[in-house]
Amino acid sequence: MALVRFYAELRQRAREKEARIDAESISALIDRLFYTHRDVYEAILEEGALRPYVRIFVNGRDITFLSGLSTPIGPDDEVAFFPPVAGG
Repeated sequence: MALVRFYAELRQRAREKEARIDAESISALIDRLFYTHRDVYEAILEEGALRPYVRIFVNGRDITFLSGLSTPIGPDDEVAFFPPVAGG
């Protein structure tokens, strides 16, 4: 099972810092969040698509530069979810 880490607002929604989730791709992991962490699932998706500015990293690499939601993950991988952050 991949180690999934939640940051900032998503950590509050998940009610935990990290979780182990079994999935073969980022897309499958997001589908599983519907059942395991529904508040996180609802926060990262908008009309079935990843919300703008939500960032997902696999082993420190942004999935945007990998295979997007099709990025494969394995049991030894670390997946990090970052919500949009604003500041000034």
